[in-house]
Amino acid sequence: QGIEGGFHIVVFPFPRYSLSRAPNPCNSRLLREFFASAMNGVVLEGGLIQLVMLSSQYEDWDVNGMANDVGMKLTSRVQLPPNFYQPREMSGKPWAPSGAELLTFEAG
Repeated sequence: QGIEGGFHIVVFPFPRYSLSRAPNPCNSRLLREFFASAMNGVVLEGGLIQLVMLSSQYEDWDVNGMANDVGMKLTSRVQLPPNFYQPREMSGKPWAPSGAELLTFEAG
């Protein structure tokens, strides 16, 4: 749509395949496809992808494995302060997740 070039930083807050909170292997697939798309010209060489997600999801969804599959490397993983963001459910109700983290991956 007339946008040329790539981005230095792409942020994906609280990725999720569906609204269901039950474990779903499609969450891992979503991240793998997101990383692959980002590496296909969306993120510039040496650029960053940042995810905001729950710390439990990092292992459950094999986020590092999904990133490594497309040549991205985890460069930072930090816990966010509880009042840093104001998450909401799709209905608009406030949502108070515990253990949210900012993950930073570098495009290699």
